[in-house]
Amino acid sequence: MIVCPNTSPLTVLARLEQLNLFGDPGDVRLTRAVQDEIRDKQDEVAARVAKLTAAMPPIVDHAPSDRVDPLRVLGRGERSVLSYALATGAGVLCVLDDAAARAEARRLEVSFTGTLGLVLRPKAAGRVSQAAPPLRRAVEAGLYLDDSTLRRALGAVGEVWPG
Repeated sequence: MIVCPNTSPLTVLARLEQLNLFGDPGDVRLTRAVQDEIRDKQDEVAARVAKLTAAMPPIVDHAPSDRVDPLRVLGRGERSVLSYALATGAGVLCVLDDAAARAEARRLEVSFTGTLGLVLRPKAAGRVSQAAPPLRRAVEAGLYLDDSTLRRALGAVGEVWPG
């Protein structure tokens, strides 16, 4: 499956040095808009993403679709990720944290997950013993989730959110 992240999940996982959660770099696609947003940061996040980008296929420079976000409430990166998924078809997993972007993905019937889902996957697959510590670090690194959401998500994998 091709994974196409938006800027915020990319930023959070780069801060945690967990870009490997996106999977094999050969299966990750960055849109030009997302790459531009990351490059604008010019910090350790940009440097870490640059290393990932070097192992990936070329940046996707795709024209935005008129079907995506007709009210123009989403950011440029979110629109580009959703447009890429629509143009590419099945087999693309968008990684979106913003509620409006996720709602648009539902409307467009595009597969998506968020940073939370990526962090929980290794626990659900039995590859790690705990998901709460990396989630705590993700929240500290800028992931915006309320305690109720974190309690429910961790409860689904047999853990408790320390809140």
